[in-house]
Amino acid sequence: MKLKAFKVTNYKSILDSGWIEIDNIAAIVGKNESGKTALLHALHKLNPSTNEAYSLDQEWPRGRRQTQTPEAVVVQACFKFHPNEKRQLMKIIPNTKVFTGVKINKHYDGTLTFKFLPNDNKILPRARGKLNKLLRRIQVSLRSSIKLNRVSLQIRREIQETFDQIKIADLEHNISSYIAQIDSASPDHDKINA
Repeated sequence: MKLKAFKVTNYKSILDSGWIEIDNIAAIVGKNESGKTALLHALHKLNPSTNEAYSLDQEWPRGRRQTQTPEAVVVQACFKFHPNEKRQLMKIIPNTKVFTGVKINKHYDGTLTFKFLPNDNKILPRARGKLNKLLRRIQVSLRSSIKLNRVSLQIRREIQETFDQIKIADLEHNISSYIAQIDSASPDHDKINA
């Protein structure tokens, strides 16, 4: 498997890194004390060569101690299957031809959970269709300018919920561009974290 993207949440100075895409060469650049090493430590502990557990007391962000829970996900990583791995998987689990990879989550308590990632070619058209429908609703609300702020916030939430339901890292860029379109169409409303 090849690591394609990962995300770190609630680890030391990192509240949410957002999805970080990985290619053959990757560079992590940032100011001193910005969390570069913490990001790599969290990713390393996904599958360390020696047993290195996450420490809830030492590694949970200091300003968020009241929300700490051992069930919290620290790292999410999306891996793409090599063709040989797909063939081997199809021998073990029939009908897995539609899967292109796996998303693995590691929690503070050490629990690993996974979900097979479907073929983007089948998911993207449905997601784009739903998002385009929501954008048309925004355009209608912009023309009528009735309760614009409340309507656009509601539609932004629906776009985010759509993304959460689909759970595919590759779509985050598309979601961000849709939200950017909404922001440029209605600059006065409060922003929701995408």
